[in-house]
Amino acid sequence: NVRLIEDRISKHTIRAPFDGFIAAEFTEMGAWINSGDPIVQLIELNQVEIRAPVPADYATRLRRGDTVLVEFPELPDRLLTGTINRIVPFADSRARTFPVLIRMQNEIRDGVPLLMAGMMARVDLPAGQQKTMPLVPKDALVLNDKQRAVFVVDRDPPAEAGGQAGGGVAREVPVELGVAAGGMIQVDGQLTAGEQVVVVGNERLVPGTRVSVVEVIESESPTSNESDIPTN
Repeated sequence: NVRLIEDRISKHTIRAPFDGFIAAEFTEMGAWINSGDPIVQLIELNQVEIRAPVPADYATRLRRGDTVLVEFPELPDRLLTGTINRIVPFADSRARTFPVLIRMQNEIRDGVPLLMAGMMARVDLPAGQQKTMPLVPKDALVLNDKQRAVFVVDRDPPAEAGGQAGGGVAREVPVELGVAAGGMIQVDGQLTAGEQVVVVGNERLVPGTRVSVVEVIESESPTSNESDIPTN
């Protein structure tokens, strides 16, 4: 009898197939359910997928694996990128657009996801005309609401430089963002290829701050600091 009861308990216990969040409940404690009846709606948000409707002339220029910049109105101070996971080759009959599915890694802190199901996103796709623009590491960007900027280090003359790596003055340069390319991103502003930008501690800088350069990190593009790729 004990084994029979244990077997019944096992057959009447439903376990979640993955970690996630309960978005809706379709039953309550003590209610009878039949086989196949819905119990809860469970969503997994460790990764999120964004569906972007794209016109045909742009969709044909995209490739799976392309890195794209994704912006959320609710998160103006976050720079997020995703990867094109799938380009659906079947157009929406009304809008004549093709769904492009972009996958992003989510952040979950204290049980609360940064990106939530149903949020609206703006995606910058590398599908425009080719244009040469400077590339900077994503860590160099300072985001303040809708303003974007980088800090360039105007280095001291060699005779005045202190220490092996030297120092200089931080100069703020407002920029507009282009498309992402790996860990780099296109920027449009008063920047010159080869200038050094701050990637660590830049959130605490103000224009005109004297800085000591303790380490110089080479960019991901060793042959050039500019990128000739399609703009958004």
